[in-house]
Parts: sequence; structure tokens; C-alpha cells
Amino acid sequence: MSKQYFIKCLFKRYKLLPKPKAGIVLTSYNHIEYTERALESFYSTINEKIDHELWLLDDNSSEDIEGIYNKYKNLGLRFFKNNTNAGLTSLWNQGFELNKDKDYLIICNNDVIFSNHWADNLICALRNSPFFSVAVPITNAPGHVPAQYVTNFVKNYIPTDDQNEINLISEQIKNQTPKKITRGNGFCLAMKVSLLSRNLLKGVPFNNNFPMYGGEDEFFSRAKPKTMIVPRSFVFHYKHVSVDSNDFTDQKFR
Repeated sequence: MSKQYFIKCLFKRYKLLPKPKAGIVLTSYNHIEYTERALESFYSTINEKIDHELWLLDDNSSEDIEGIYNKYKNLGLRFFKNNTNAGLTSLWNQGFELNKDKDYLIICNNDVIFSNHWADNLICALRNSPFFSVAVPITNAPGHVPAQYVTNFVKNYIPTDDQNEINLISEQIKNQTPKKITRGNGFCLAMKVSLLSRNLLKGVPFNNNFPMYGGEDEFFSRAKPKTMIVPRSFVFHYKHVSVDSNDFTDQKFR
């Protein structure tokens, strides 16, 4: 068998593999204008290489989050609302519970705007790198993970929340290769469901003792997953929407 024929057979076999199944979770608590903006962005961008299901998980907002859900439910949006204000990690754990049957879980804040193929790129990078369990995008607001800062990959970056400009940035970085990092910012994490199932704490993967922030750091410290940054995936992050910025005096909008 020739080498060319062998490669051709492998490629054909890969093409016939079913699309990976991904549950994508958007968490919200009030500030529904940001939630609606994120949903608008999600449904206007392209993700065609994964079989995905989008969930809107709400932490008992006092604003009309049901109205936002009703606007998008015909597009396949799923919805869950906490009976009490239980915190962000409770929504992450609920997202895991609702997506145990998937291959991957992506958790996102509601104060984001997506670029074309952002989820495709995260999931495909994980699928092609079996020793890695977590993938994170680059962003304008990396907080305590400066390796995710978009300016590491795009020169003369100017922050903008314009959808077309965000898509153009993703085009500039589409040939960048993933890199190993030690942890990721919790505003957007793509993870193998098998990783979460192996690292349960009182039956859930995320520690509810960190209800608002710090939950991802506790998880990275406990689970120690092999993590990659995927530069071809760009997610704009407004930052400090659901959590008061006074809690993070060293982190500013970038």
C-alpha cells in the first residue's frame, strides 16, 4: 500500500466520522441586554463542524429573561432558571448535568460577542489533540490569564464590539496553531465531558464554595487538566458585567 493511498484512506475515514456533540452554555444574571447581544451574535456566526445544543442558564434574574428565551426558542435555544440566586458555579454544574450525554461542554459568560467558527475551532482543536482536555479562546479581556490576550497574536488591535470587525479579526488569526498553557479564564472554557465526570466534588465538577468567581482556578488546581489556547478562536469579552468591578481592581477593560 502506497503512502499516498494510506493518507487518502485516513482522510476519508476522518470525513465519515460523526460530528462531535457539544453542549454550549450561556450563563446569565440580569443585564439581559448583554444576554440578548450574546445570543444575537451566536446565531449570526457560523459553527458547522460540531453538533451543538445551546443552553441559556439563568441565576434567578429579576429581569425578564424569559422574554429573551421566548425570542430565540424557535432557533433551538434551551432554557433553565435557578429557583434561587445560587451563583455562577451552580450554573456551570447545572450545565454539566444537562449535557452529560455530549462529548464536550463549553461554558460562557453572557457578556461576550463571538467570532465565526469560534466553537468549531475550540472543539476541533480538542478532538485533534487527544491528550488535551480543555481549550480556551483568545480575547480582548484576558484578566488573570495574559496568555489569552489578543494582542499576542494580532498587531495594532483596537477593541471594538462590532460583529463584522470581530469576524475580520478571526480571519486574521485562522492559521495560528494551538499552544499549551496552564489554565484559562473562566469567561469561556471548552472541556471534555469525560474530564468533568472524572473530577467530581460531592457529585459535581465545580466547587460551589466559589459561587461567583475563583471557581475555574479551584478546578484547574484540583483537576490539573492539559489545557491549550486556540488562537484561531476569538471571543470578545465586555468584562465586569455580572460581577462588580470593585472585586477586581487590577483588571480593566482592554
